[in-house]
Parts: sequence; C-alpha cells; structure tokens
Amino acid sequence: MHDTSRSRFTVHYRFHPLHGREVEAVSLPRHADGAVTVEDRPGCRLKIPLWMLSPAASRLSLDEQPCIRPRVLLELAELLRELLGNGEPSAADDYVLGVNYFCAAQK
Repeated sequence: MHDTSRSRFTVHYRFHPLHGREVEAVSLPRHADGAVTVEDRPGCRLKIPLWMLSPAASRLSLDEQPCIRPRVLLELAELLRELLGNGEPSAADDYVLGVNYFCAAQK
C-alpha cells in the first residue's frame, strides 16, 4: 500500500490510457490489492488498481507471438456457450466450432 500522506500518483502501467500521467488520489484502497480512486480532471473520477501505480508495472511486456494452450481456448469456448447460449444457434456456437477446428489442427 502507498503512504497515505501522499495524494498524487503516477500511472506506470504502459497500457493504461493515463500512462505517464500524475493523478490525484481521492481515496485510498481498504485492501493492499485494491484500487485507488483518482481524479483525472475536475469531476472525472475513476479507480486504478494499485499495481498499475507501481514503478514495477512499467517493466511488464508482451510477447510478439501469443501463446495460448488449446485446452484453455476450449474452456473459454465452453464458458461462452454457457453464458451466451439459450439453446438457439449463436455466435458463441460459431466461436466454439472455430476453437475446436484450431485445437484439432494443433494436434
């Protein structure tokens, strides 16, 4: 948790829209893994997770080639089918068919 006497924070997470900006804290989180409520500009409040305000967040990077295991894609497809499905054919079913095709091709 940050020092409660400090009221301004820099957004260090490079993928956040306010990256590099200093923001004023309106309220601090109750838990160490919470979010700080900040005021970006007068009347515009939002919550930013504490980890995005840590300098360590600026060192996070992405791989050029994404790596997702086929089993994880299948689990996501099944979850989408459960959440979006109502017994009628839907875009979720098309997604599941695509994932099944992709997973079969990876074997």
